[in-house]
Formats: sequence, C-alpha cells, structure tokens
Amino acid sequence: MSSTPLLIITAQPLLQQALTACFSKADRDPDAANATRQPVFTVIAHAQSTHEALEIMTDQHVGVILLDLDSAHDGATTAIESLLGRKPSVRILALASTGDAEFAVTVLRAGAHGFLTKTVDEVALFDATCRCLTENLVLEPELLHRLAAQAVGNHGAHISPETARKYGLDEREYKALAHLSQGISNQEIASAMYVSVGSVKAYLTGAARKLEASNRVQLLIRAYELGLISPRSR
Repeated sequence: MSSTPLLIITAQPLLQQALTACFSKADRDPDAANATRQPVFTVIAHAQSTHEALEIMTDQHVGVILLDLDSAHDGATTAIESLLGRKPSVRILALASTGDAEFAVTVLRAGAHGFLTKTVDEVALFDATCRCLTENLVLEPELLHRLAAQAVGNHGAHISPETARKYGLDEREYKALAHLSQGISNQEIASAMYVSVGSVKAYLTGAARKLEASNRVQLLIRAYELGLISPRSR
C-alpha cells in the first residue's frame, strides 16, 4: 500500500509531537492497515508557520496537511488560500481550539476539506484524515449537528417522503437524509438503517447528486430550501 505524505503545521511543540506520534508508522501495524484498506501516512515535515510550509511544498510532494489554525498568524482564510494556491490538489484538515460553527463555515469556505477541534482523540483524528482523502467535508458529529440545527432549526427536522419522491429520491436516500438532518455520523446512520457505511455514503451521494449539492451541509441546506425537510415544532 502506498503512503500518503503528511505535512504538519503547528507552532506548538507538544501538539507537533502528539500529531507525529499519531501518524507514526512505528505506532501502526502495516499489515492491519492493508487488511482494512486504511491509508498509510508518512509525516514528511513539520512547519511552524504557513510561510515555512510553502517553502517545504516547493521541494516536497504533500498529500495532506494538518493545519493548526492557532498557528495561522496571517489568518485562517489567508493561510488556507495560500496553501491551496501553491498546490490546489492538497487536502487540508484544519484543527481548531474552538468548535464555533460560524468559524468552521468560514474555514470550509476558504477551501479546507475538514474541520476538527483539538479535543478529538487519536482514533477520530486518524479516521478524519483518512476520510479527508476522499471527502470534501469532514466534520465531527457534534459540529455537524450544530450546523444542521442552523439549517433546519434547533428542534430536529421532519422529512416529507412525498416531496422527496418529487425530486427523484428513493426511499433509502430520503431515509438517510432524514438521519443526516439529526446531525449523526455515517456509522450511526448505518446502524439505524441496518446497512453498511458504504451503503450510507452511496445513498447520501445519490441524494446530493439529485439535489445538486456538493457536501453534507450543503445537502441539508438544499433539502431545507426545497421543502424536503422542515424544522420540527417544540
């Protein structure tokens, strides 16, 4: 299995050490990774600033960047845009001290592929980094729930099967969308629907394609705009 080169940007030595340890090959079993088809990451460099990271990217191939937003002294948006300007194909997973939803939206709009708070554990961080390779919106379930609440109201949502069929969604697609509107993860949706995580991704991808949405939050907002889902009353 090929390895994905990982660049860590943080000015905090302890965080740098923790992140490096999380992705160290010495701490992971390559055979287990191959068995589960999980990506393998190699930390190729550390940078204390965006400027230093840009210099590294000039000479080295980088697949994924872990960006500590507290070290983005020129601002989160500027940092992300600069990194993508140097290499548009690089995947950026932003790490923040706050889980503020508005800040998360700003970071994602700037081009980051994921947003996590620094309170996540190693397993969640590694999983998010894996998903960052293929998904355009990687969020913690709690943050997704808050963004969903902003889109459809603070009391959950009701989905209309009739309206869903009007836009071409089949039963499983609108059921997956209904669960998504509660702000839960793909794994939790899979458990609720008694299907695999891969099937959930397929249902949501199908719904997104039919509703012309490019990510999970946009899918929720689009569904709300079209009347597929609506806030529940108290």
